[in-house]
Amino acid sequence: MSETRKIYRLRDVLEVARSPIDMKDEEDYMLASIRRRNGGMFDRETKKGREILTKTLSRVIPGSFVISKMQVVHGACGMAPHDFGDRCISASYTSLLPTEPQRIDIGYLDAYATTKQSYDAFFRASHGVHIEKMTFNLEEWLNGEIELPPLPEQKKIAEILSGIDKAISTKKQARNDLEAAREAICGELIQNGDWSQEEIGNLTSHMTNGFVGTATPHYRERGIKYLTSKNIRRDRIDTNRMIYISEEFHMANQKSSLRVGDVLMVQSGHIGTTAVVTNDYKDCNCHALILMRFNQEHLHPEYASLYLNSATGKTRLSDIFVGSTIKHVNTGDLRKFKIPVPPLDVQRDIANRVRSIDILLGTRDLQIEKLVILKQAISSDLLSGRKRVSV
Repeated sequence: MSETRKIYRLRDVLEVARSPIDMKDEEDYMLASIRRRNGGMFDRETKKGREILTKTLSRVIPGSFVISKMQVVHGACGMAPHDFGDRCISASYTSLLPTEPQRIDIGYLDAYATTKQSYDAFFRASHGVHIEKMTFNLEEWLNGEIELPPLPEQKKIAEILSGIDKAISTKKQARNDLEAAREAICGELIQNGDWSQEEIGNLTSHMTNGFVGTATPHYRERGIKYLTSKNIRRDRIDTNRMIYISEEFHMANQKSSLRVGDVLMVQSGHIGTTAVVTNDYKDCNCHALILMRFNQEHLHPEYASLYLNSATGKTRLSDIFVGSTIKHVNTGDLRKFKIPVPPLDVQRDIANRVRSIDILLGTRDLQIEKLVILKQAISSDLLSGRKRVSV
């Protein structure tokens, strides 16, 4: 039978810990910060002592629970990594350690900090009229309560959740490696050749803007898929937040009716991002996107999208962006934009090789998503006490 969970005031299980630094002008100080949304501590920058006007730095205490007083309502808190002992934090951070006798495990507190209860407690102890300018009252927060299982159970829960975090981190690193390989292969293949450059306008049989205007009166719960910039991601179409329109509206705007192989470009926002229309979106329509229908005897649509989304393509595209506040690209300028055109078999080879990596990336994304869902479910059960851990 598991021991009963007990309720404590936070000030009875945590105490402020300090490690002030006697700063020297010529010494280097590695400054650390904490990301929002429980993103963890990270290296921000290194500065000389003379460059830091407010001489109130403290050493990071490895294993302590660190709160960013200016950002904690956004989840900027967490356990200091054990290899961050040579880093420094400003006076806008507070470090906490368990009191004696120890009733709380910092690893458990780090996990608990991701819960709604923790976010609510930080919010209640913060004051101000603007969410970005709220002032955190540490003493008020310490007067709050927390329900804790016995210390051995806390440590076991922290171990379980930390293990899932490590698995997620490993999968994310594998994904990052694939992403880097994709970019390298894409760049190498696209740039590896003395190919002729041709204007996009000379390679398309149809180039137009998607419908521009008010389309909301024509939205339906079911109907014709209506792609917007929210659906266009690098070399793929995202089905999240899909909009549907009436058949009548679609028929009245046939110039932006989609065919398989059309290349869609975001005109403003994440400007320049392109994706190819697949069979799933044949005879659908689009809103405020640039539609390019290439002559596929000369230019493979997937190759065109890969080039426009590549680092080289994006850099070159940025030269034709216009607008002082919100950047966008005009179809007239895009028609004159030149793209390298290798032989068609080379274009297909490039597209096939990168597509194989994209399949692996999709697999990694699914694995990460499953692990994240698993952690959320386990965290909810273990941290709330709905399920107990035997130790």
